[in-house]
Amino acid sequence: MKDTNLTPQYASNIIETLTDFQLGAEKVYRFIGNPYVDGDNIAEHTARIVRLAIYTMPFLVEEFKNHPDISHLAEDIYVTVLTHDDEEIAQGFDMVTFLKNHDSRNQEEIDSVKNKMSKMPAVSQDYVMKQFISFREQDTLVSQIAKILDHVAGNQTKMEQKLGIVNPDGAKFTIEYVEKYKGVSKT
Repeated sequence: MKDTNLTPQYASNIIETLTDFQLGAEKVYRFIGNPYVDGDNIAEHTARIVRLAIYTMPFLVEEFKNHPDISHLAEDIYVTVLTHDDEEIAQGFDMVTFLKNHDSRNQEEIDSVKNKMSKMPAVSQDYVMKQFISFREQDTLVSQIAKILDHVAGNQTKMEQKLGIVNPDGAKFTIEYVEKYKGVSKT
């Protein structure tokens, strides 16, 4: 059994890790080198995804009320969307999407995040890494929902910043983009 007593040293290490990730999230800009998008940083991207998750959560909870993991569905989605880009923070940059070889470096990215979290208590590391790894493997309902939220939020940013498309047209384009993920959730 893991030690779950929050000692002063554990608390200090958690706060130090929080600072490292938060400041890193503010410094890592997305879409660097993409001539079509002005971009945002990881902190802004994450805030947008969390807000989208919050706004859609009542629908997701209702839709999956009979799912075996419903008791912690919302919590797991929030943890996943908050940490899904932690490897970009750990490496200090975000590669332009069209240059990425998606899923080719999953283990390297997992190891990078584990290393950056190494000062935290094992119980905290395990809690975060479970969802982070699942997002990389896309092996759960939570990870698939989080991926859709990531795509919606990321593509909405592109339309708002570069194309100047604002509501209601931005919403229409965003919804059309995400339709390719039909089947994961009706929401």
